[in-house]
Amino acid sequence: MPRRSSASPSAGRGRGPRLLIVDDEPTILVGMRCFFRELGYRVDCAQEKEEAEALLDHVGYDALIADLCLTAGFGPDGLGLISYARRARPEIRVVVLTAVEGAETEAVAREQGAHAFLRKPAALDHVAQVLSGLLEPATAGAEPDGGRRDGRARQERC
Repeated sequence: MPRRSSASPSAGRGRGPRLLIVDDEPTILVGMRCFFRELGYRVDCAQEKEEAEALLDHVGYDALIADLCLTAGFGPDGLGLISYARRARPEIRVVVLTAVEGAETEAVAREQGAHAFLRKPAALDHVAQVLSGLLEPATAGAEPDGGRRDGRARQERC
């Protein structure tokens, strides 16, 4: 039975960059969707590679955050998603966020077009900083929470 996703081209709120998050863990998707929406990103989510590919074909994303293991028992099948995304949208910025270990896997991900490779667990503030740096190199030092001095993003219902 196919898993339902929260993917919808109109699901993301805001006027910021368009972001696609792909992970097979629903709790990770929910947390990341809420976090990045509060930072102003327009966010869509997918749990499966095929869902992500369909969205990439129809929506002009600025960035993709993807896990490498999307299907149990198939290894790092997210590597194929990276190359698919870069072919479909050459300008897209790709961040890999995965628990997969190994320098070889990271090298392959970068060969496929990943701009950043982060290992789980990673603080969402750090992921946001990396993403911001990729999208706007001139603001790479900017705080991902919009400059709040207390280090917390605005608390709103996502």
